[in-house]
Amino acid sequence: MDSPPGRGSAWSGLAGIGLPYVVGTAGVYVYGEILGGLVSASAWADLDLVIPPIYFEGTFGLEGCVLWVICASIEVTAGLNSSGFYLN
Repeated sequence: MDSPPGRGSAWSGLAGIGLPYVVGTAGVYVYGEILGGLVSASAWADLDLVIPPIYFEGTFGLEGCVLWVICASIEVTAGLNSSGFYLN
């Protein structure tokens, strides 16, 4: 709901006009290595935002490697939508 029960919406007079949406997306990637590349790590994020209604989702990841053979990575998705906050 965009207004308290029993009250009219603040935007009720603009019902036929429509309201603008804000849509944004961004991506970030960072990579680094030390000891001549024997140890490396990278991190990244993909972010999305939409208003109204408020919707946000971001996927974040981290990866590390040692000796180009032993590698580990993790990826997490977090967001906010009409159902609430979620984390995968």
